[in-house]
Amino acid sequence: MRQIHFFALKDDLLPVLEAVEREISIKYILMGLFPKMEFDSFSNGMQIPALGQSTTESASSDRSFLVTGHAVPIEVRPIKTPSGIRYSLDQLGNPDVTFSPGGNGLKTL
Repeated sequence: MRQIHFFALKDDLLPVLEAVEREISIKYILMGLFPKMEFDSFSNGMQIPALGQSTTESASSDRSFLVTGHAVPIEVRPIKTPSGIRYSLDQLGNPDVTFSPGGNGLKTL
C-alpha cells in the first residue's frame, strides 16, 4: 500500500482540500469500528472537527477518513465481537483514498 506522510496544519490542509473539492464531488467518512451503522460524514474538509489536530498520541491510531465520490456507496462489514455486533468501515471493501489529518498536539474531541 502506497502512503505519503507529511506534516500539515489546518491552514495548510484547507487550500489543498478546497482545490480538490472544486474539481471532484467527494465526501470524507470517519473510518473505524462502530456500535451502529452510523458514520460521521463530511462533504468538505472545513467540516472535519479538529482538522490538523492529533486526537491520539500516536499517528497510527489517529483518525482516518475514507475519501470517496459523493455518489459512491460504501461497504460496511458487520463483525461479531464479545460485546455484540460492530460495524467496520475500512478499506477492505472500499479501495478508495484514506486521509489521516493528524497534526500538532493532542486534542481531545
